[in-house]
Amino acid sequence: MLDPIHRNESKGTINLKLHEEVEAFDIWIHGIEIRRQVRLLAKEIISTQNLTVVPILSGGAPFGNMLARMIHEEVPHHDYTECYMIAKRTNGDTLAKGDPILYHSHIKPEKEIKGRDIVLIDDILDSGRTLTLVKALIESWEPSSLKLAVVVDKQHPGATLKVDFRLFTVPYQPKDSELENWFCGFGMDAEGRFRNLEDIIEIKHPNKV
Repeated sequence: MLDPIHRNESKGTINLKLHEEVEAFDIWIHGIEIRRQVRLLAKEIISTQNLTVVPILSGGAPFGNMLARMIHEEVPHHDYTECYMIAKRTNGDTLAKGDPILYHSHIKPEKEIKGRDIVLIDDILDSGRTLTLVKALIESWEPSSLKLAVVVDKQHPGATLKVDFRLFTVPYQPKDSELENWFCGFGMDAEGRFRNLEDIIEIKHPNKV
């Protein structure tokens, strides 16, 4: 099993540009801890012989790419496949602003999904709308098994979907409450920014971003 949440209390000193853009933030999880957790997951699933890793773009890409690389490092000749699911709204807005509309690109269901063991990857589990819709679509392609993995599980009380693997968890914070902060980096973004940070940061007072 993966380790429980590990919170690093050191203050954010990532780079000057980030300090110029964000008034207050902490480094919540350092990149070295993220890599350690992803490697634990890689070791946990390498016994799966017909594995397909499916990151949801764009948020799931850093996690999916790192996981695939570490599977290869652990077992260089492992029979795994990596393909990508694109989940966007037609107007380009983030999925949190409305019901998601799916697009799938470069996926060959008969070859890459049917009869194989799938690990579906996303950056964050909030309400679960995106993962629920993608899960249903992949299930229609008749995989042998389907497991869900996220970087962060926000423990949303309204989420009916349960994930099989989570790197980290955070206590639920109602949207627009005084307690709500944003988590960015390693796939998670704040209005399109900070997605490619190697660390995960917690932005204080996100209305000032």
